[in-house]
Amino acid sequence: LQLVFLHACCSDLAGSIFVRAGAPHVVCCRGAVFDATARAFTKAFYRAFCGAGKSVAQAFEIARFEIRTAAQPGLRAEAEKYYLLPSGDSAHNSCFCELPSSASCTGDSFVFRACQA
Repeated sequence: LQLVFLHACCSDLAGSIFVRAGAPHVVCCRGAVFDATARAFTKAFYRAFCGAGKSVAQAFEIARFEIRTAAQPGLRAEAEKYYLLPSGDSAHNSCFCELPSSASCTGDSFVFRACQA
């Protein structure tokens, strides 16, 4: 297991538990977020990670930027509620997403296979 993406409000405690269990990359959220924020963050993250082959850290920052610059001002501050654990780990800068030729990162469904770097 290389990446855990906790798509839930107040998932930072669960994220810490996954890190302690050995997960090298955990995306989680501190506090409640709007559904629109969660959808936009998730789409932006997976499009960058799978579709563009960005590293976990790059995809995470792209997704946060997407929220910070959202058309709806009420969503913008929610970008700061997302966390990439463990904090400051240089391993987040590596790319490990490999898409099978039949997979796609468009729409609301994302299919990918994480591989060891």
